[in-house]
Amino acid sequence: MEKSTIIKLRQQEASSVATNGDYKVSLKEQVLLEEGDMVKVHSVILATNEESVITVEEDTRINMGVAKYFRQIANNKPTNFTTTPLIDFSVPDLNLQWACTKHPSTGENFFVQAIYMFSTSLDAAWRFGGIDTIWEYYAVGTGKKTNITISLPRQYTARHNNRALVVPFGEGGHGVHCLGKYFKMIHPTVDELDKKSVVPFTTFVDIAAGQPVPDDIGATNGPFPHILSSGVAWGDDGTPISNTPSVLELFEEELSFIIKENTYKPAEIAQIINDKMVEIDSLGSVGNNYPDNAYPVNNPFLSTVAQIDHKISLLRDKEGTIPQYFHIPGANESLPIPQQLLFFDPIPTSMTDDRFIGANEVSMNYDENLDKLNFDTIHFPQYVTGGGAGAVNVPGIVYPTPGNLYPNIGGGTDVPIPSIAQVSYAGIAFTRLDAFNVSIDSQTGVETVLSRSNFWTTLGFENITIQSLTADPSVVITLTDASTVRPLVIRSELGKNITGALPSIDIVVAKSADFDTPVNEAVENSFTTPILSARGFGEVANDEGYYMLEVGIDIPQKLIGGFDGNNMTTSNKVQAILGKYFTSGNFLQAQGSGDIVYTHVGESQLIRDLNVRIVHPDFSSPLPNELGDKNSVFLEVIKAVNLGQPSKK
Repeated sequence: MEKSTIIKLRQQEASSVATNGDYKVSLKEQVLLEEGDMVKVHSVILATNEESVITVEEDTRINMGVAKYFRQIANNKPTNFTTTPLIDFSVPDLNLQWACTKHPSTGENFFVQAIYMFSTSLDAAWRFGGIDTIWEYYAVGTGKKTNITISLPRQYTARHNNRALVVPFGEGGHGVHCLGKYFKMIHPTVDELDKKSVVPFTTFVDIAAGQPVPDDIGATNGPFPHILSSGVAWGDDGTPISNTPSVLELFEEELSFIIKENTYKPAEIAQIINDKMVEIDSLGSVGNNYPDNAYPVNNPFLSTVAQIDHKISLLRDKEGTIPQYFHIPGANESLPIPQQLLFFDPIPTSMTDDRFIGANEVSMNYDENLDKLNFDTIHFPQYVTGGGAGAVNVPGIVYPTPGNLYPNIGGGTDVPIPSIAQVSYAGIAFTRLDAFNVSIDSQTGVETVLSRSNFWTTLGFENITIQSLTADPSVVITLTDASTVRPLVIRSELGKNITGALPSIDIVVAKSADFDTPVNEAVENSFTTPILSARGFGEVANDEGYYMLEVGIDIPQKLIGGFDGNNMTTSNKVQAILGKYFTSGNFLQAQGSGDIVYTHVGESQLIRDLNVRIVHPDFSSPLPNELGDKNSVFLEVIKAVNLGQPSKK
């Protein structure tokens, strides 16, 4: 005869919760486990519904850094736009011209040219790395704290037994221009690095500025022997680089707002963000009084030339000088490093001679067919004559005027401008997307930052920001006043970090009786090339066929995995395998089929506090919002009841 006790481990009754699926339950009554008692998982119910929603667990401060550009094309070329150095610039170059500021280079400045990493594994067959790292530094000229993402490739330990894996970064591998010797990894944590078998970054090496980083760091006979810790290679050779050239920085404005703690559908989040992005006066008052610095729009996504110039005039660097306002063309295959700056001369003084820069249409959209969020529009369309009554101009695509020549910036013969569809007049790109969990005092309104939030990662927007990097330290631009400046290299890509009209095959088809004859002319086009999120809200984030259940109970269970050089293939805490076959109504239920049954042997023990943890097959934790908070685990303790044996007579 048997007697059973059911132990309910419900997350919403937990004494503490680390994340959804990782919690501790303190039982109201202790359960005695005696010799011969069996323990097994009776059933497990996991909430997977959070894949279709977004949970904001605390009030969250959203910060969106915005850079603006306009497209240099004939029909919108300002007559008062000139160049430095002066060249024949009578026709457009079709490039994006990014608003930026010029600042003197002060203090001790360095180029950080590479990071190098070693493996913690002693197994030659084990691979290490394969992780994105985020580093923070202070920008030269402005002193602004700036982030850069560096991808660490995955490599076999055998190839780097006594030498580091060197990872150059920055434009052309020339690194990043930093104020002071401060270059700090802020993501991931040391523990997460260890899971990838990467030694923490602690060592610093000086090399000559602009010179290749030695690929034999750590080698016995190399220039830095026996350095067996990951580190940073400073391109300074012990001496700060010259401060003679000034530096450029993208002109950035910020949209900042609070999203309240709650659970949202993707479309709700899109609407909240949209409402904030389109406010005409989100940065202050508006008007039409240029002498008093009142402009028709005051929004980080859309500005005018005069307004940007005014805002830049309010900026002061550490010397108290006013930064200069320039535009720098974006880098591309034909222009890898820009050699020229453009500027307005004179600055417009009224609405009639002013012009827009940035995006007048900004929108985050939830595509129900793809189950993805996207920035479908963050640009200023080219407007063409529409086909409806009234001949109202509508968004479309235009082409350069045939016969125009493109000035060869490097000298030589001018060449015809290619007949390429121009998908926007202007637009923006995000320089950063930050989010922080905050606490707001209800009485005083004082806001306190608690921690960094994974809000944008949860939405699926991880690598959509644009980077502006200082080029090779040997490259400078000499301006018309004989001063010098280091150029910025800015690379944009349609559908990755900028948007525009969709250049489809239909744009060369005339919408007339001559539809069978190719055309190359302005055409209406309401479709765009969006920036898609990486997350599908109708999909399960974990593509494995099962989860594993760990229960922190002192019983000698053991799960043995295959050998791949990683110690995390075995566990003495796994009590059940949770297949995903029975997933319905946004819940996963596992009942008995994957349980590991334990029969207690030895001294009796009391069960009171139990830790529950759901893990992936590789023992990693579920992704944010992969699980909801309505998780429950039921354990069954089966006691054998000895009724005694009848006596023999």
